[in-house]
Amino acid sequence: MADDKKGWLQIGVWGDSLVHGGIDGEKGGWVSRLKLHLMANGLGDHCFSLGIGGQSSSEVLDRIPVELKARREHVDHVIVSVGLNDLLNKPKIVSPEKFADNLRKIVRIIHRSGKRAWILSMTPCDRTEAANWRVMVDISKKVAIEEKADWIDMSAAFPNSDLVDGVHPGPAGHEKMFRLVLEALNS
Repeated sequence: MADDKKGWLQIGVWGDSLVHGGIDGEKGGWVSRLKLHLMANGLGDHCFSLGIGGQSSSEVLDRIPVELKARREHVDHVIVSVGLNDLLNKPKIVSPEKFADNLRKIVRIIHRSGKRAWILSMTPCDRTEAANWRVMVDISKKVAIEEKADWIDMSAAFPNSDLVDGVHPGPAGHEKMFRLVLEALNS
C-alpha cells in the first residue's frame, strides 16, 4: 500500500461534492477520513480532496491537467469520482458517450503523468431523473477496464436510507465509502 520511496501514500482525489464531503458534518467526508487514517498509521498526510460541488466530468477534465501537474511530486494515486452531475445537473448533463469520452481522457492524462488511476463508480441515486444511472455506472467500469485503471464499485454499497437528500450520503455513507476505498488501496 505505501509508496516504496517514502513509506507513505500520496493520493489526490478529483470530483464533485461527494469528494469534498458534502453533507458530512461529522468528519468532512470519505477523503478526510482517508487522510486521518493515513496520518494515524504513519502513512503520510498527502491526501488531497480536490472535489468541487456541482462539477461534471467535463469540468474535472478541464482542471485535472493543471492541478495534477501542480501536485506531481505529492500524488502517486489519482482517484476520480464523477458522474452524478453529468446525470442530474441540468445545465451540465451529458450523453453517456460524452461521459465515457471524458473519463477516457481523464484516465489518459493520469497515466501520462505516471500516476496510478482509480475510477470510483457513482453512488446510488434516489432521484427520478437519474434513469441512466446504471448505464453511467457500467460505463465507468468499462472505461476502467479498457484504459487499465482500477475501478472501485460504490454502486452496491448503499441503501437509499444512507442518502440524506437522495444524492449525498451522510456520515454513515461516507464511512462506507472510506472503507471501500481503503480496502481497494490495500488490495
